Amino acid sequence: MTSPQPQAPGAARASTAPPDPAQASTGELIGQLTDQLSGLGLGAGLFGGFGLVAVVGLGALVTAAVLGLASVQADLETVKQGIAR
Repeated sequence: MTSPQPQAPGAARASTAPPDPAQASTGELIGQLTDQLSGLGLGAGLFGGFGLVAVVGLGALVTAAVLGLASVQADLETVKQGIAR
């Protein structure tokens, strides 16, 4: 069997409890803020990506509806012309 992989230095940092803001140094607070903002950026990016996919999907549905109705209308016009003859 394979031996377990050693953890990266960043993984040990993530497992520690966040420092008490009243007792933390400026560097620790900036590090905590950076970690929190990176998670927020990932969530916002995913949300924006899903929004873009939804808009494109809605556009495809509207296009399909317009083309379907145009086809039905053309068929009705053909039927009307056949009856009028």
